[in-house]
Amino acid sequence: MDTEVHKLLNLVQNTLQDSTNSEISSGGISAVLCLGKMLKKLLDDYGTLLYKSTEGNFAERDIQLEDIKPSKDASKSDTGAYEKEMELNSLNNELDHAHNNLALAQQECDEAVEKAQSLMMEIETLHAQISKLQESDAEQMQKKEMELNSLNNELDHARNNLALVEQERDEAVEKAQSLMMEIETLHAQISKLQESDAEQMQKYQSLVLELESVGKQRDNLQERLNQEEQKCASLREKLNVAVRKGKGLVQHRDSLKQTMEEMNVVIEKLKSERKQHIESLETEKSSLMDRLAENEKSLHETNQYLSGLLNALNRVDVAREFDMDPITKVEKMAKFFLDLQSTVASSQNEVMKSKRATELLLAELNEAHERADNLQEELVKAEAALSESSKQYIVTESARADAVRQLELIMHAQSQTRRRQADHLLELNSTSSQLREVCFELSHCLVNTFSKDVDLICYVVNFMRSSGKLMDDTNTMDIPIASKHVLSNRTNNKKAHIPNAPLEIKTDDTDDSQFLHHLAIACHALSDCVKDCNDLKRNIDEHDFSVEQKATELFDVMSTLKNRFTSQHNELESLRAKFVELQSEMEERDKEIIFAQRNMSLLYEACASSVAEIEGISDIYPGKHSYAVEHSADECIKSIVEQLVMAVKTSQNSNEGSTKELKAIVLELQQELQAKDVQISTISSDLSYQLRVAESSAKQFSVDLEDARMELQNLEKQVDVLQNQKKDLETQLNELKNMESMASEQHGRIEKLTDELSRKDQEIEGLVQALDEEEKELEILENKSLQLEQMLQEKEFALKTSEVSRTKALAKLATTVDKFDELHSLSENLLAEVENLQLQLQERDSEISFLRKEVTKSTNELLTTEESNKNYSSQLNGFMKWLERELLQFGFHSESANDYDYTQFPVYMDMLDKKIGSLIAESDDLRVTVQSKDSLLQVERAKIEELMRKSDGLEASLSQKDSQIGLLRRDRASNQQSRSINLPGTSEIEQMNDKVSPAAVVTQIRGARKVINDQVAIDVEMEKDKPFDDEDDDKAHGFKSLTMSRFVPKFTRPVSDRIDGMWVSGDRLLMRQPTLRLGVLIYWIALHALLASFI
Repeated sequence: MDTEVHKLLNLVQNTLQDSTNSEISSGGISAVLCLGKMLKKLLDDYGTLLYKSTEGNFAERDIQLEDIKPSKDASKSDTGAYEKEMELNSLNNELDHAHNNLALAQQECDEAVEKAQSLMMEIETLHAQISKLQESDAEQMQKKEMELNSLNNELDHARNNLALVEQERDEAVEKAQSLMMEIETLHAQISKLQESDAEQMQKYQSLVLELESVGKQRDNLQERLNQEEQKCASLREKLNVAVRKGKGLVQHRDSLKQTMEEMNVVIEKLKSERKQHIESLETEKSSLMDRLAENEKSLHETNQYLSGLLNALNRVDVAREFDMDPITKVEKMAKFFLDLQSTVASSQNEVMKSKRATELLLAELNEAHERADNLQEELVKAEAALSESSKQYIVTESARADAVRQLELIMHAQSQTRRRQADHLLELNSTSSQLREVCFELSHCLVNTFSKDVDLICYVVNFMRSSGKLMDDTNTMDIPIASKHVLSNRTNNKKAHIPNAPLEIKTDDTDDSQFLHHLAIACHALSDCVKDCNDLKRNIDEHDFSVEQKATELFDVMSTLKNRFTSQHNELESLRAKFVELQSEMEERDKEIIFAQRNMSLLYEACASSVAEIEGISDIYPGKHSYAVEHSADECIKSIVEQLVMAVKTSQNSNEGSTKELKAIVLELQQELQAKDVQISTISSDLSYQLRVAESSAKQFSVDLEDARMELQNLEKQVDVLQNQKKDLETQLNELKNMESMASEQHGRIEKLTDELSRKDQEIEGLVQALDEEEKELEILENKSLQLEQMLQEKEFALKTSEVSRTKALAKLATTVDKFDELHSLSENLLAEVENLQLQLQERDSEISFLRKEVTKSTNELLTTEESNKNYSSQLNGFMKWLERELLQFGFHSESANDYDYTQFPVYMDMLDKKIGSLIAESDDLRVTVQSKDSLLQVERAKIEELMRKSDGLEASLSQKDSQIGLLRRDRASNQQSRSINLPGTSEIEQMNDKVSPAAVVTQIRGARKVINDQVAIDVEMEKDKPFDDEDDDKAHGFKSLTMSRFVPKFTRPVSDRIDGMWVSGDRLLMRQPTLRLGVLIYWIALHALLASFI
């Protein structure tokens, strides 16, 4: 399983190399977690690619929508088909990329199989090399036996040569010395031969010991060969298992391909559904844009109509000066004519009551309008918030379900990975313990072999040095002899220190801490194995260094011995030359001795003849002479001397004169004889000593030569054995390096697995936290939805009550509300609808952008799960139901209400088109009603003209009161400002009601009665009407103070009221002075032109 996971890791890494070179850093315990992380990264890359493609498609769609808004349905279908083709092309490209990745994975699998085959071939080659090594060992053993036989033959030949030399030496000694010297020399030779036999026996014993050590080494090599065969068999089994796992991986890869194809099909379906959903949203957007354009057209038409109406009002010529604002102008004209009618009808009290009633009704109506507008705005906002909350709730529910499923899948996968990791840990612990035992055994074997090699090399070096010393000192007692138990003791001592500490892991441990503890134990065991391997490597390096040092020492000693052997050989040759010279000198001495013997014989004969002549016995001495010569010259000479002495004594009496001469001659002869004897004894002793020395040196040199030859042969054999051992050690070193690399790889994998486990735990914790946060958000959203539902119910109830009150107010005010107010309200409603439509468009745009973001998120999430298709289908069904509800609200009903197919979109589009057509028809009806009201206005204008003719008589009185009106306006403005400052919470209607107080009316009436009673009544009515006219003027415009807005805080109401007053006064000023309006317009245009030029 571990190999399968690592192969999958390699496949994913190779696929990720095309996009990003990461990552991932190399360390970890869980290969499964690393694989999950890499798959997540691959899915994220795939999601980003899809997101980019969808963003490109969205951008193209937006551009096409902006370019082709006013186009027809045919162009929309063409663009949709083109976008579908583009997305299909992108999907095909992604499929090709996935197929390429799968092909790369297939190639990597094939490469892995080829690597396994190459490993099998290497194992077979190792077997062949092992067999060759066995054959070479057998051949070397045969060669060694042949060499031993040849050495034995050489020893026999040397012995024969020695025997011949001894014979020759014996013959030379027999010729040169006497029998006693020969016996002594023979005794000395026998003792030396005994000593040499003892040395040879020792050498034979050392050779036997060496043969025993060689046999032990052969047994060790045989055991190692058996171990290597067992290892090869285990490797074969592992390779067979790896091949089986490779087949399983291929099957797993095929299943993954099938799942990938199924996922691609699901992704294509989801993309098509997403496209259809986007197309439907785009159609809705286009329909809304069309509706907005139609509303703008209707607004433009209404504006044109109102401009025509204003032009018609401006054309009205009344013999009075009024403001340029048409509404105020019409109101003033109406009020003027009403005043005229009241003066004519003299019904001031009724007019006051009706005005008060109208004022109250107008105030109620304005309040009702404001409440209705506020309620409509709140309703729209509540509906938008409800729709958004419902959508968010659906999205969060789907995300929560997806997250729960994903979490379950992750937990299931994590449990499986935990079980697999536990199994892998058990295997890893067992393999690490085995590996550690193998490392210990191998280290001890290597230590034993190293110690043996070092001891052997030291022994050889010491032997060579002692042999050199022996050659120098001729002392045979200093030669070291190796014992049988020198090397075996170290092996026994080393084997006692092997640690046996197997790791124990329980498979029932499911806790993270225990799991990490076992992982730490396994890592510690692997680190110990790595340390052991490093120690082995260090020991091997140290042994190599020490062996090299010892080899250099041995080579130095051998070179010195070789130099000594060469010097000794030269000395032998010089001694042989000296021996030949000595033999030649001895022959010359022999010749001199023979010549001296002849002279002595002549002297003897002369002496004998002289003695015979003296004594007269010449016939006896010749026989004695021959006998004497045969026996010994000394006896003859002594006898002759004695005879001469006797002859001299006998002849002493006869010849005294001749005695003196004879004595002198005898003394001279005696001295010469003594000198000759001394010379002969010294020469014989010198010759015998030189012969002994030469023989002993020749024997020693011959023995040393034979020993040196044997030692050289043994050293050559030992060097061959050391070379073979070095080769074996190199092979073991390579195996140890391979084992060390495997251990380091396993250690790296374990570190990676640990890192990935920690990362997965962090991811799981993050997912759990995210789920908790999502659950909290869901609870908050549920609470908000409940609150919004309650608010909706309250708003609906308030709407119902406001509608009831509105109906009542409209029923009451149907007769009193002026037609200009109705037109103004209609224009305000149209503006409000336009603003609502713009807000709805903005909300729809925000919803579309939010939907785009949600679609991109859903595409990223769809890659991980297969059940999101159901969620999208449910969302689409909900959207269809919402469309049906909306259409049912508009009064339409589809025939296939239960079948939510995508073919219903054109049906709904037709329904919406019908609804829009009905709205356009309603707008046309509104235009007809406006035209009818315009005709009524013209009738009223005719009436106004008639009334204007009647009002010419009252112009004089009005011109006199203009000054008083200006003063009253100033007073009202000051009173209004003071009251607005003192009472910021009061409304405009209450301020106007306060301004028209009875005290002011009374004082004005009193002041007027002083002048003219008739004019007082008219002036009071006009002054009372003016503030109401101002209020009507403000309400006709639909003016709303800044305090009505939510963005203005409460503590700024005095400032906002001051700003409102300034605004109203400025607005009235602009209404009354068209030249000022033109100036402001020209200034605005010039300012914007300057800004545009600067930009």
